[in-house]
Amino acid sequence: PAANTVDVSKAVIAALPNLEKSLGGGSFTVVFDQAPYIQQSIDALAEEGLLGLVFAVLVILIFLFSVRSTLVTAISIPTSVLITLIGIQAFGYSLNI
Repeated sequence: PAANTVDVSKAVIAALPNLEKSLGGGSFTVVFDQAPYIQQSIDALAEEGLLGLVFAVLVILIFLFSVRSTLVTAISIPTSVLITLIGIQAFGYSLNI
């Protein structure tokens, strides 16, 4: 239960051909695999995060007309997310549901 679902799925799929050979004619069929859905979710999260950063920077640049304020925002948003993720990992928490 504490394992990474995507890593476990990749390891099982990689092991299936060897298991099929050892059975001497049997075959395996994957009925349900959560890994593609999780990977799509992570990819979508990264894409939306980058779009949010770009739009936040553009809005601040347009409304404040200040490159300095825009740069502070462009640096502080990713930094705060990174610090949060480091804190989550340091205290042993996970985003794995």
